[in-house]
Amino acid sequence: MFYLFLFIELIYVFLAVCENKNCTCNELEKTREIGVNKLFIPNLFIESHCVSGDIALIELTEQFKKRKTILANKTTKLPLNNILYVSGYGYDPERQPLIDIDELKTAKVKILNKCPKTFENINYNNDLICADEVIFDQNVCEGDSGAAITDFNGNIFGIASRNTNCDKIYQDDQQKIPNNCLEYANSEVYTNVTYYLPFICGIIGINEDIGCLLENVKKSKEQPYFEIKRNGKIKNNFLNYLIEI
Repeated sequence: MFYLFLFIELIYVFLAVCENKNCTCNELEKTREIGVNKLFIPNLFIESHCVSGDIALIELTEQFKKRKTILANKTTKLPLNNILYVSGYGYDPERQPLIDIDELKTAKVKILNKCPKTFENINYNNDLICADEVIFDQNVCEGDSGAAITDFNGNIFGIASRNTNCDKIYQDDQQKIPNNCLEYANSEVYTNVTYYLPFICGIIGINEDIGCLLENVKKSKEQPYFEIKRNGKIKNNFLNYLIEI
């Protein structure tokens, strides 16, 4: 079973949800560790000195209940209002320690037609999607990297890559700094899943249920990758790239 994930986040966390009165989870709902068989990373991540190609595919050692998700392609339309949703268990400056650390939170984001100038130097392949917060103070933070940005139909448009300094957001909010003076505006960045369909589908193969089409597989050679196995062995010429950094 393969999963999309950011290269910088190599741990997949599963959190239990208690539904009965005594809050005791049944065996299937308990938190557990799942091993990783293989990790696939685009060569571009190394070639760009970790600036681009911020995406990875992991193969787990066992299967678990899947949610219906579809990889967005070039013909997948954004909602009319350009609003998408991202959820995560990441850092929240307003969160009370040890109270709601396991609470999954969801934020609305609005996709921008063009990334701000701040990110022009890292978007030379157009492999990024930039977004702005819809509700003030609802943003992706540290620990949310790897979260999918989706619509209500389960189409995955991107994966959280770079985010804002949420402590800075919170402090500015407390000081009531005017919006036009904020430094962090329009600074959510997501890896564009559609751009990396050749990489993803070249590994998974044709699977129309999740959005991997023949045309994507045919282009897989355009996005070469290297592979890290569970025993730590690296395949392909990763070390040559590493020396260049």
